[in-house]
Amino acid sequence: INDEVEADIQALADNISNQDLQIFYQMSINGVKDMALSPSEQIGFEMILLRMLAFHSELNNSNAQPTEKKTLKITPKTPTNPSKKPPQPLVQTAQTDLTKNKQPASNAQLSLANQAEWEALIQSIDFASAAKMLIKHTLFYSLINNKLTLTLDKQFANLLSKHVQKSILTSLQTTYAELALIINTAEPSEQTLAQKETQAKNQHLASIRHAFLTDEIVQKLEHTFNAKVDPSSIQELTQH
Repeated sequence: INDEVEADIQALADNISNQDLQIFYQMSINGVKDMALSPSEQIGFEMILLRMLAFHSELNNSNAQPTEKKTLKITPKTPTNPSKKPPQPLVQTAQTDLTKNKQPASNAQLSLANQAEWEALIQSIDFASAAKMLIKHTLFYSLINNKLTLTLDKQFANLLSKHVQKSILTSLQTTYAELALIINTAEPSEQTLAQKETQAKNQHLASIRHAFLTDEIVQKLEHTFNAKVDPSSIQELTQH
């Protein structure tokens, strides 16, 4: 510790009562334990300081006789190296970091030519739950002058609320800010992504059931106990 810092510490020690020092010490110990429960370390630290101020003897002992005390004034030291900037307040640093984390909407231009490209785009964008389910039942129709037109399987038309359509457009506009969206309903002229996923899932499940039913041990058990396995009861185990 250099002489300047040591002098500041000595000045603080001369101007704090034993009572306040004990209370502040206990608050610091308990505050560190509660730090993990705070939204951020900065907020937790600030709450510790507020508690210390609230329990300061000069603020709470209103009936006590005023005593003569020395006023502690600490003047910030001028940095010896002018090229180094003095540290900024914690609040200002946090606000700067939050500003940096805000990502502006992209002005990229969407380019689509067919259903395969549309399905690839669907899987690359983070849609909300209801919008994600519905968007898989759409077919690419056209993209003209940054206006995307889709065809929704008409059996899901009742799920196409204004809220869901707005949610779909909002997700698309995170990457393509100038995009406009039109969704029409009709009988699908080809398989949608949802239909392809369902078909692939059924085929996979069928192969699992076939492998189970043709297993030698399973067949021996069926013969021994004169029983039959219900194919619909065979399901794939998924890990969570």
